[in-house]
Amino acid sequence: CLSTSTPLSTFLFNYFFTFHMASCIKHFNRIIVFVSVTWKIQIASERAISKDKDMSDLMRTIGSIQRAGEEREAKAQELQKQAESKAALLESSLVSIKAEHASLDSEMKKLQENTEHYKKELLRAEEYILELKGREKIMKSDLNMAGAQLKVEKGLRTRSEQKEKEERTERIAMAAQLMAMAQDHARMEQHLKEADEVLERKWSDKMTEQKKLYDMRGNELGESHQTIAGLEGEIQALKQALNDHENGVLVSKNQTQELSQLKGEIIAAREKLKFEEERFRSVEKKYEQTVKELEAEIEQAEAERRRLHNIIQDLRGNVRVFARIRPFLPEDNCGDDPQPCVVQKFDKEIKLRLGKDEPWQHNFAFDSVFPPSSGQDVLFREASEFIQSAMDGYNVCLFSYGQTGSGKTHTMTGSGTGQMRGIIPRSIEEVGKTKAKLEREGWQYEMQVSYLEIYNEKIRDLLRDGKFDEVKHEVKVNKDGKRYVSNITMKKIDPNDMDVVESVIRQASMCRSVASTGMNSVSSRSHAIFTLHLTAIHPEKGEALRGQLNLVDLAGSERLSRSNASGDRARETVSINKSLSALTDVFAAIGRKGGHIPYRNSKLTYLLQPCLGGEGKTLMVVNLSPTDASSQESLCSLRFASHVNKCELGKAKRSIQEYAEEGDDDTKSVSSAATSSMKGGPSRRESVSSSATSSMKRGPSRRENVTSSIPNPKRKVSSVSQPRKTPSSHRRTTSTATATTLKTRVSPRKNAPRRIDDDGRSVESNISSISVLSRDSRSTVSTIGSCSVSRSPTKRKPLQKLGTNNTLPSRNFATEKR
Repeated sequence: CLSTSTPLSTFLFNYFFTFHMASCIKHFNRIIVFVSVTWKIQIASERAISKDKDMSDLMRTIGSIQRAGEEREAKAQELQKQAESKAALLESSLVSIKAEHASLDSEMKKLQENTEHYKKELLRAEEYILELKGREKIMKSDLNMAGAQLKVEKGLRTRSEQKEKEERTERIAMAAQLMAMAQDHARMEQHLKEADEVLERKWSDKMTEQKKLYDMRGNELGESHQTIAGLEGEIQALKQALNDHENGVLVSKNQTQELSQLKGEIIAAREKLKFEEERFRSVEKKYEQTVKELEAEIEQAEAERRRLHNIIQDLRGNVRVFARIRPFLPEDNCGDDPQPCVVQKFDKEIKLRLGKDEPWQHNFAFDSVFPPSSGQDVLFREASEFIQSAMDGYNVCLFSYGQTGSGKTHTMTGSGTGQMRGIIPRSIEEVGKTKAKLEREGWQYEMQVSYLEIYNEKIRDLLRDGKFDEVKHEVKVNKDGKRYVSNITMKKIDPNDMDVVESVIRQASMCRSVASTGMNSVSSRSHAIFTLHLTAIHPEKGEALRGQLNLVDLAGSERLSRSNASGDRARETVSINKSLSALTDVFAAIGRKGGHIPYRNSKLTYLLQPCLGGEGKTLMVVNLSPTDASSQESLCSLRFASHVNKCELGKAKRSIQEYAEEGDDDTKSVSSAATSSMKGGPSRRESVSSSATSSMKRGPSRRENVTSSIPNPKRKVSSVSQPRKTPSSHRRTTSTATATTLKTRVSPRKNAPRRIDDDGRSVESNISSISVLSRDSRSTVSTIGSCSVSRSPTKRKPLQKLGTNNTLPSRNFATEKR
């Protein structure tokens, strides 16, 4: 039917051809859709699998198949159009179409085979994706471990860089000190050479005199030898003559006497010669011994003078001032042979000039002066007695003062762990040694440290855990009158564990405010205060001590014209100079010995008031730069230090208290005033005066309850001393041997008898009978009273004996106001 060209055959041909082509196109479209889905899956797999060669090849193959399918689809569409428009041509090309159909069938089979293969590949790809996810989890855990290790390595690297920086600073400081020592050595060699020349001249003169004396003695000795030789010759001649005449010649009596006389002269001459030689040796030894004794006496006298000077300074309460000159540093750019503008004149004197060609016109004297060649150990050896005072229960303050770049931080903190360590680590080490000695004597110590900075009149905790200190800190006063800083970190330390101490100092150094200025590349922009809080108890003695050691590294004073500071640095400079000016005002007010002392003008002075106000001991180390450009600042620092050295703070007070076991509420705390009373407190006149003052302030009609304790039953003297109206005196108790607590009732007494004190002055006693009741027996023990004093120029009379209704001789012991 198809072979004939009839309309039916043409229709059937067109129908079957169209049906067959539609089926092929449908299958082909399905294949294309499947291939596109596979391609998308392959894209997702390719994103999950990085750099997988097998999957890349597979995707390239799928892409080529897709492109071939698109080409074939275009050809099929073109053939369909051609078939519709040119149906007549299809008959001639039927054979070719059949062949193409067969090839398409074979290709379809291949495509089905490829599809199955692709499905298997897809399953394998999914399995591979799951495996990659497992690897991803493992890699994430490895990445976390690597991050933690990186953080540790970063910390180690930071510590290594910090250590390297400290070592570099230590090397620079050592080099500068060695250079200063070399210069001092050269000057000492020159002085020694001159001294040797002087001594050589003196020695040559002395040797000339001794040689003359020796020649004179030699001439006398020669004459004596000649005389002895002549006498011996005469003796031999006489012996010969005697031998010639011994057989028959009688020796006359005169010749015998002459011979005896000659022998005696010979013996006397020999003894005289021997005596002169021995006398010369003894005189020489005596002179040498005298020189040694004089030198030893000079050393002892110097040591005694220093000891007495320190005692006088402690009694007067003066601020001790040390002056230290730093050596030249490479950044000073002063050449190979620089000439300092400030030098040590004598052991305790210093001189300064304002220019290279100017005369030495400024001289100052301090307690100690340290030249550039003096190391950290020499300075700390002089300051170590203040560390012992803190261990004994005193409030101690050591602060370094000076301009920017003069070596304050190096003096207080230092660098490294060797000879360049500063006062802070050496102080902790000294405290550890002293603690070990005192613990063998029965003392038990507990120590805590705090480290803070005052930056722009704001207190920052340098031992904080975070990077920024967001907590507000204020200087406050507790009910005992003790100052403390709120919300500050207190760390317990063992002073013998230097690793912990170094970690504390390192942490504070990393948190401290440091910036670069025109005068110093690592200038400290705040006042740093390291405080060691000491608490010690002795259970056997029943004593408790509280000491406080404040080590202060002040920020450097500087001028804006030299530092070239601007912005934040300028504001920091203004704040630093303001606080240092407040410190100057405080010492100026102390030097006037009267009037108001402006401690509250700055947080620095308000925090250090217990040490600056006469209750503690203070040491100031003024640091000086040797360069000519810093001569004006050095002069200002020296003038301020000289003024501070003249200030008298008064005798320091030791914080000692009575220690009691838990449960004994009546004997837990003891004031330092009570202890000083037991050891020989204020005089009778002072005790009477304080009682009179408090009595006049209260008035005769006021009644109050006081609590006191009897120091010793054998002692005959005691009196009531009213506490001052200050916060620190509201809680005063007494350290006694028996610790017997008594309740007393005060009542005024009129028409009191007249008494005469030890200086012959009239004392009008306004005796208040005080019935003292024991807690146990409730029996009356004694009556004591407070006295009002009026002095009149009367003659000295002996004290009257006091009975039970009169006042006891005034011996001050503390009372507690309830």
